[in-house]
Amino acid sequence: MSKQKIVIDCRWVRGQNIDGIGRYTLQMVQALLARGNQEWLYTLLFANQQMLDWFAKQIGLERYANVDSQILGYPVLSGADFLHLGQDLQKTGADLVWLPNYMAWPFKNRSPVVMTVYDLIPFSLPELRHDLKWKIFFGTKLFAARIFKKAHSLIAISETTKTSLLDFAVQLEQKVQVVHCGVDERFFQEQPANQLLAIKQRYQLATDKQYVLCLGRQEIYKNIGQVLSVWDQLSPQFPGFELAIAGKRGNLGQGRQSANIKQIGYVAEEDLVGLYQGARLFVFPSLAEGFGLSLIHISEPTRPY
Repeated sequence: MSKQKIVIDCRWVRGQNIDGIGRYTLQMVQALLARGNQEWLYTLLFANQQMLDWFAKQIGLERYANVDSQILGYPVLSGADFLHLGQDLQKTGADLVWLPNYMAWPFKNRSPVVMTVYDLIPFSLPELRHDLKWKIFFGTKLFAARIFKKAHSLIAISETTKTSLLDFAVQLEQKVQVVHCGVDERFFQEQPANQLLAIKQRYQLATDKQYVLCLGRQEIYKNIGQVLSVWDQLSPQFPGFELAIAGKRGNLGQGRQSANIKQIGYVAEEDLVGLYQGARLFVFPSLAEGFGLSLIHISEPTRPY
């Protein structure tokens, strides 16, 4: 029996400061390779050599004989992506293509395509459409509807996302499968006290105070502004605490750095577990989420205070 060739678009790992989709892509590939199924041949697609080298180091690609890679030379969501992705996928001879995000246009490709859908929040929140590209894409259902129609299968990361997809177009029901996000085992390993202290020092958190953690990209739907407003009212009553806002910075709450508010920005992968575990309280004020993985990250291990 001939081996099946699976092509995975790893260009969604767009930098070493990895975001949610990038982390999902990286860890899904890692989990698939760890299954050790030698009947599958994988081709991983990258935008450039630098990201291929970094990705390979993260998961030890050299250990896997059934994996090769290809440099496309253009990033996701670019004009070249729109023009050439379908043709380039077709050239791979894939039996199956997995795209870790549905915002793709691979329609010259004839292979079955599986896409992951995290949420459809920008369709209901116009404030998230920051530039002309997204105003056009999310301002109408036309483009996404065509993408969903052409896909062979859709992975929804939660029942909530599946419901959004079926509200979007009820005829998608036969295509949608719910596959929940998993949690890296690192988040279930308790960090030693000296490591938690080192992380506080690294991110300039007060070592003589406890911190309340709010972590997420600073977009409107993450509701960071409301956290800041509530903190202004409560913080005088809790002088032994400070608020730590972590994640990719946006325009929300800029200039709010003070003695008891620390905007620490992007957190390195190796520090993320300790930052969660060192928090006295975790605040998750989002107005909408596709899954809400942070709630699982913070749930274990439990520690007495």
